[in-house]
Amino acid sequence: MRRSKKLYVNYVCPKCFQQLNKCTCDIFPPYELIMIDEKIQYHIRELNKKGYATWVCCESHGVGEDIYIGLNTTKEMLETKLPSGFRFDKGQYIRCSVPRDCENPEEFKDQKLAELKDWIDQLPKNKSLVR
Repeated sequence: MRRSKKLYVNYVCPKCFQQLNKCTCDIFPPYELIMIDEKIQYHIRELNKKGYATWVCCESHGVGEDIYIGLNTTKEMLETKLPSGFRFDKGQYIRCSVPRDCENPEEFKDQKLAELKDWIDQLPKNKSLVR
């Protein structure tokens, strides 16, 4: 089976959530790597740095699909206003659907991910995080 270098950008270190070529942690066996779609890696890394544990995510792969992140939300997080088009689902997911009639799903997705990045950058550290 031929390996694709493009696929490797979707794998990150389970400790720092950086792509392998940017990770400075101890080398992990390949079975410990985490697959995260490239365009949503920053979001997951920052949420985890701030103490918001995540468990699943997707950058969306076309029209009618969701951009989503599964995470442990806090009361403070649920009280903050999400970017336009995003919603909290069951208090455990942040979601935004790519409209079925979207003419340019990649452009839409990039715009929504940029808005979500700005929202995440504004989030305070998770105060319920025990250290």
